[in-house]
Amino acid sequence: MSRDSDGYSEPSAEENLAAAEAGLAELEEARLLLRSPRLQSAPNPTLPSWLIPRSALALEPSPTSLIDQTLDCGTVAVLAGPTGTAKSLLAVQWGVAVASGGQWLDRPSKSGPVVFVAAEGASGLQQRLEALEKYAGHGVPDSFLVVRGPINLGNAKDVSEFVDGVVALRPRMVIIDTLARCMVGHDENSAQAMGIVLDNAYRIRDALDGGVVLLVHHTGKDGSQVRGSSALESGADTVYRTSRGRGGLIQLARAKRKDGPPEDRVSFSLTEVASSVVLTPATGQAPDTRPTPARPPVPGEDLRRSILRVIDAKPGQLRITDVRSQVRGQTQRVSDMIKRLEEEGSLLRSPAGRFLLAPQAGRDWV
Repeated sequence: MSRDSDGYSEPSAEENLAAAEAGLAELEEARLLLRSPRLQSAPNPTLPSWLIPRSALALEPSPTSLIDQTLDCGTVAVLAGPTGTAKSLLAVQWGVAVASGGQWLDRPSKSGPVVFVAAEGASGLQQRLEALEKYAGHGVPDSFLVVRGPINLGNAKDVSEFVDGVVALRPRMVIIDTLARCMVGHDENSAQAMGIVLDNAYRIRDALDGGVVLLVHHTGKDGSQVRGSSALESGADTVYRTSRGRGGLIQLARAKRKDGPPEDRVSFSLTEVASSVVLTPATGQAPDTRPTPARPPVPGEDLRRSILRVIDAKPGQLRITDVRSQVRGQTQRVSDMIKRLEEEGSLLRSPAGRFLLAPQAGRDWV
């Protein structure tokens, strides 16, 4: 290094080279940092809190089930059916499964407090719970809690008071039985009124421990659609319907599921236990020995016979995709006929989705 008359020191060639190499090293470090996945996935600090980048979605929790294959956590569900199709009894059995942390059918459930809003009154609920306890062989825990009377889902203040009362419990499930009794004074045919009710149902859901709000409701006159404004069915995450099949069987069918396959059909018998009844899988019922009346020819009779023959050859083994592959005909026509056979009570579907002939199916198709 040399100095001039002013005392300035001129760097040597070696010092210049060392400085250049140090600068290149810093540039390479900065380049690697910019390529870091952690930096690339970090939220843009200029984004508002309610906006998240695509990469952050990977950190969101995956959908999970409250009752396996039946009700999903963090949802609002509707259970609808005509009078006399055991929808309230089914809602109780779902609630007991969650409160007990056991199973519904062979589907495991998460455990946690359940709040049952007996909007039509708690009369008869004791008998139903006693029947379930006797049938299951164990008691229903005190984490199954009952509200004796309705809450007004159309009134924000009433809903806030309800939420304040249960939020400390962190319930896993709130059952509203029935929706009609919890929206008295509000027009259920109005999309606006039903939208307010649904919004309040989601407010209750947000107070749960990742749980489910279940709205028990009626279907319309023909039994095929949920009664009232279509906003209810459109706005709910899950929709189940109950109906009566041949031989008095209770049919449960899922019409909608936000996340996951929607199809779910189960058939039940009403089994007398103590001073009430319990819903039990229809596959366990005693055969019906009554003669089956002759069926007049109807459109699609050949397709009906083909489906019944295929299932009879492999009882309890075939799922709907297996039946479609073995029966000639358009896929949609085969699916429609299977649905019709279930509704009339000729076919039973196990919780695992496999088909059996019902005792009521008779042998006129042979």
